[in-house]
Amino acid sequence: PKGGKKSCFLDNCRASTIEGLTDQYEELEVLSMINLGLTSLKGFPAYPKLRSLEISDNKLSGELEYLKSCPNIVSLKICNNRLADIASLEPLKLLTNLSSLDLIECPIADVEKYRDNLFSALPHLTFLDGIDREGNAEPDSDEDYELDEDDDDIDSEEEGMKMLMTTRKRMRKQRMTMKKMGESGTKWSKER
Repeated sequence: PKGGKKSCFLDNCRASTIEGLTDQYEELEVLSMINLGLTSLKGFPAYPKLRSLEISDNKLSGELEYLKSCPNIVSLKICNNRLADIASLEPLKLLTNLSSLDLIECPIADVEKYRDNLFSALPHLTFLDGIDREGNAEPDSDEDYELDEDDDDIDSEEEGMKMLMTTRKRMRKQRMTMKKMGESGTKWSKER
């Protein structure tokens, strides 16, 4: 109901389309819809206060224009979907508050010069896959990693890319473990 919940976690609830989300939840600031089986965002409601959206582990290949009615999204995680080219991300230009975008395990992430192309296409973006343009990890990001004591600072782009790939593999393994554990159900929480 209006004036109510600030966060909604619908992870692992099965739905290929947006159902049951209406403007009655317009106060939402955090929405997570991981592993629903979504193939479309058609019908995504207007949530003007939404700041964080996670729609990872679905089957989305585009239709990001349906997020335009959520202009205050700062963090968008679309990992492990079917986004394959920059054109599918064009609608994100309208989300001028978007500063953090995660596309790990999407086909686009394997394209040559992926990071350069995306930072050029979305100039307001600060972090891509948890790392900024200079290779610094996003604070409080899932991408935070610790170097082994034997490791030195990253001295080259090649070393940085190796570390990024290692991080991606670790996240893929964690995601698979979560799926196997079968965390499911709907969880509502009120932000404090």
